[in-house]
Amino acid sequence: MRMNRRSMLQATSALLAAGTLTRSLTEGAVLDETAIVEVAQGRLQGIRRGGVSIFKGVPYGGRVEAGARFLPAPPAGPWSRTRSALSYGAPSLQNNTDYPAWIDSRVGAENCLFLNVWSPDTSGKRAVMVWIHGGGYSSGSGGLPIYDGAALAKRGDVVVVTVNHRLNIFGYLHLAAIDPHYATSGNVGQLDLVLALQWVAKNISALGGDPANVTLFGESGGGAKISALMAMPAAQGLFHKAIIESGSALSVMTPEAAERTARAVLGHFDFVPTKVEKLQSIPAEKLLAGYVQLSSGGPAAGGQRVEFAPVVDGISIPTQTWTPAAPELSRHIPLLVGTNHDETVAFIDQGMFDPPADDAALRIRIKRVAVFAAPLNDRDVDVLIARYRHQWPSASRLDLLVRISTDVGMRGNAILQAARQLAHGAPVFMYEFDWPTPCFGGKWALHGIEIPFVFGNLDYGSAWDGHDTTAGRAAADPHGVRFRLAAQTLGAWAAFARTGNPSHAGLPTWRPYSLDRRETMALGAVSELQADPRRENRLLIENGLHA
Repeated sequence: MRMNRRSMLQATSALLAAGTLTRSLTEGAVLDETAIVEVAQGRLQGIRRGGVSIFKGVPYGGRVEAGARFLPAPPAGPWSRTRSALSYGAPSLQNNTDYPAWIDSRVGAENCLFLNVWSPDTSGKRAVMVWIHGGGYSSGSGGLPIYDGAALAKRGDVVVVTVNHRLNIFGYLHLAAIDPHYATSGNVGQLDLVLALQWVAKNISALGGDPANVTLFGESGGGAKISALMAMPAAQGLFHKAIIESGSALSVMTPEAAERTARAVLGHFDFVPTKVEKLQSIPAEKLLAGYVQLSSGGPAAGGQRVEFAPVVDGISIPTQTWTPAAPELSRHIPLLVGTNHDETVAFIDQGMFDPPADDAALRIRIKRVAVFAAPLNDRDVDVLIARYRHQWPSASRLDLLVRISTDVGMRGNAILQAARQLAHGAPVFMYEFDWPTPCFGGKWALHGIEIPFVFGNLDYGSAWDGHDTTAGRAAADPHGVRFRLAAQTLGAWAAFARTGNPSHAGLPTWRPYSLDRRETMALGAVSELQADPRRENRLLIENGLHA
């Protein structure tokens, strides 16, 4: 289940670094106005811009440093004066400074429990969409420009919330087997998200949202966190629908694996197991440096990567999440789930885009980049190579690498997750997103490419359309295909949040997923509902590798 974060960030940073956000589906320049709301903790002063009220850096949790480290966070306390909500709060501490397109410009901090809200009308009662950011369990922020919620809030007529929470060693270090005082420490990053949802339930009506109609949506690691939240008792009743984009994680860490990580951390700092509390006195920067060394697989980790991720702790996550079945706790939750057509292009190390020299090299690279895939042995991969080559005789080894690793990993998991939720009788809708970026030869719809279309934030330089100027874009896209796809995608996500069905007038009728027809909305230059796309490949993977 390990994500190759470095490879993903390198590839997607190449896309995003091409420019900065300059245009969205919101239109017109309007003078800013002050926006004031009253929440449980006190008054907030935000800004109203372009028909959207914006509140940033709102604390939902209290301090989690020093003696509160590795423990569930308390709710944020009250404030007496009107609090400014004009800028994002600090992101979680993380080692991501070499990928500026994917990090918050603010300095990271342990005390990072902040959220942001975009609302068309604070006096309304609209569906609420809570975004859980990606970056695996190690990096990311709800304050990235690409996650700006103004266009989605305005065009979708929804309230948008983005969240920061504890990550990596601060959010996912399982110490329970060593010291019961830290019984839920392996999931405090997840419990932060629960606390944020509790804040939403208590306060979102003051910001124009309906606490009885909350949808979680997230991409990559964000989708994986949502997959885990659906199995957490503390989260039940706090959300009512889920959208999982390229993040269908079907399991979390076992207690045994997570305990090995904890003991590796204690060993790294030369602490005997009985001195767990000493981890609370280490300066945060030193703890982060230890995490970086351990997670990189360097000498400090004995050459093995040490993982930090949610865990079955028997309390906050009582049992395994989506294996062998969907969590009973969320049997009623409507699910919109899917992937992009060429996910794993983003996980291929730069410099590796030359086709593999032979099938042995191809086998190694498939196993390396098949994110979320079950363990693959050489025989499995050889069968896949032979069958895909038979179906696609003109494919290069690079084509086979991307297609097979996408299908056995993220795509295969999304299909399994859909089927397992469907078995509970919940409504399920499936999509596949196909917008080939001009980067990497102009043929790949890679991991994360759907995000600006979901949020309606399209102008990240030439990454999304291959042109650096407005005139160039207009000339290259005279029929507005890119903006039509954004309207279709944003509209579908917002419609699902409002009603539990992504159908809207801008798309062909989107029928629910069924095991008979496997209805899948292909979102692209020409969006259409397809029946069981690449059926032969799905059957091969399901009947063999995922049996």
